[in-house]
Amino acid sequence: MKKKQFIRIGLTVMILLFVLCGLSLYRTKQMIPRAFFDQEYAEVNVPLTVSCDGFLQGTSFTYIWTIGDTVIDNTTNTYTPVYEDLEKFITVSVIPDDGSKALQIQMYFSTLPVIYIDTDDGGPIYSKDYYFDASLKMQGNALYNTANSDMYHGAIGIRGRGNSTWRGSKLPYRIKLETAANLFQMGSNKNWVLLSNEYDDSLMRNKIAYDLSGEIGMTYMRSTWVDLILNGQYAGNYQICEQIRIDENRVDILDLEKYSKTAAKILVDNNVIAPQEKEALEDHLTWHMDWLSSGIIEYEDHLFDISSYIDLPDINGGFLFELDAFYDEPSKFIVENQPIQIRGPKYAGSNDKIMAYAVEFVSAFYHAAYFSDDFYTIFQEVPTHYTELFDICSLAQYFIITEVFFNEDTGLKSTYFYKDLDSPAQMGPVWDMDYSSGGQGISAEVYDQWQTVFYSNYSQDNQWYKGLIRDPYFLSKAMEVWEANRETIFHIVEENGPIEQAYDYIYESALANAKIWPPEINPDPSAISTHGFIQGYQTFKTWMTNRLNWLDSQFTTLKALTDSIGAFDAGTGVSLICLDQTATVTAETGVLAKFYFNGILQTELPLENGTASWSFSLEQQTSESDVIQVRIYQEDGTQIGSDFVDFR
Repeated sequence: MKKKQFIRIGLTVMILLFVLCGLSLYRTKQMIPRAFFDQEYAEVNVPLTVSCDGFLQGTSFTYIWTIGDTVIDNTTNTYTPVYEDLEKFITVSVIPDDGSKALQIQMYFSTLPVIYIDTDDGGPIYSKDYYFDASLKMQGNALYNTANSDMYHGAIGIRGRGNSTWRGSKLPYRIKLETAANLFQMGSNKNWVLLSNEYDDSLMRNKIAYDLSGEIGMTYMRSTWVDLILNGQYAGNYQICEQIRIDENRVDILDLEKYSKTAAKILVDNNVIAPQEKEALEDHLTWHMDWLSSGIIEYEDHLFDISSYIDLPDINGGFLFELDAFYDEPSKFIVENQPIQIRGPKYAGSNDKIMAYAVEFVSAFYHAAYFSDDFYTIFQEVPTHYTELFDICSLAQYFIITEVFFNEDTGLKSTYFYKDLDSPAQMGPVWDMDYSSGGQGISAEVYDQWQTVFYSNYSQDNQWYKGLIRDPYFLSKAMEVWEANRETIFHIVEENGPIEQAYDYIYESALANAKIWPPEINPDPSAISTHGFIQGYQTFKTWMTNRLNWLDSQFTTLKALTDSIGAFDAGTGVSLICLDQTATVTAETGVLAKFYFNGILQTELPLENGTASWSFSLEQQTSESDVIQVRIYQEDGTQIGSDFVDFR
């Protein structure tokens, strides 16, 4: 036999062996017995079927269906769930007639999406300091399914989260997916939270508040309710929500931490460091951010001038702040008894210039909003009005949400604001609203007071909103937000509005939740049908209806609003009128009149015979919420009186 023929025969044999091995592996894989539900999720009065594969052709099966703890009279592969089956496990044992091992499959039956989390060790999540390895599987429903969102199945890390709620019984969690996913149409991300809503019998205050803040124009955290199955056990009704963080799908501002990844990649691409060092360098640059100002990276006894590879940003933005009395983040400072934490970038405190700017900025705004008579301060050596530091519409939107829900925690904790590069700061996202609106805490007894005036716990005593409500222009913007969104706000309590829709949507899940997490007001599970969730819903809706009606009666005129809040100090003997683009003030005493248009100083005029006039152009007037204000001063600079007019 010739050598070439021998080689051809040898190659042919090898190919045949390879094909035969492949077929054997394929058949082995295909022959692994399995049973599965044909439907993504179960529905009331819709047949649920089971299929099997991996068995020899002609194999017959007996199916044993168990609903909760009850075995039902059905041995076929089809069962039609009824309403009474909701919030129970549907378990099917599949018994083949060939004597092989029986299989078992299970599905939790809910009208909500279901999240199954199994920790690798099968144990509880008992710490919020580190992640536990786990797997997550999602089950959709009619609203969220594989047709319109990512149904994640894969590895995760899970740990505890929260402060007050972490000390409760029904624990909240933070989860980190191995790969980013667009869960429930909320945008692709790795980081999510599971809110327990333990202190809210209605289970809906957080979601209703978050959604309303988004509807009136704020950056907000999207969420939805789910049933949680933890290590095979029903754990209750949870609210899966976006985590507040700097990200293009969350708080979309400059992400200074991303520069760490960019810098590390550049150094790898230019062969400055080895590829295997990239991840460690990213962590180092995130924890030690001084290089963002100097351009010099110090790593493993080497110095790299990254400024020759990348344009570094001006450090006047990219900050996510939180007012939080727990004061437990790595980067933090205190301004006039206000504990301020920098939530992003987390290790901003490692860069002295970032911290210096953040402290200077927040201090300037705080002093302008709270301490200054005319709401001006000196920022970077320039007289600056607070509206030049903070977007006033955003301030007004947050104020309205706070007042609608009478949130006990505003200005005390979980109060977020952020600042992008070269732009004013913005309030939000709204967070942690379970202690509000007639539920837990003092708010259960009160609906006809101003939250900003009513609460003075710790740092709330001199929070900046207590300063802002002195300003007629701020209150005029708040009134503008109320008027523009009044219909949306009142829709909350209307028939088939968000509260009623939530009640119908989560009803069965909420009752099941109350059976394992009895409410404090009535811890007897047998009384759940008349207390707990149902009573919580009724209390919430009734309180909110009363609250909105009361608020609406306060937003009649700007004068009525300022009188109701009672923070504006007019002094005595000052009167301002506007006719034909001329503002004229008369004052019983004083020597100097300062005129302001929407908070900004326009002119200073001496009082002549107790009067002064300032003419303004039609172009200056942009909306009915515009405000002209005058302040009267004595010779020593003491303000002795003020008045204002708006254009409503």
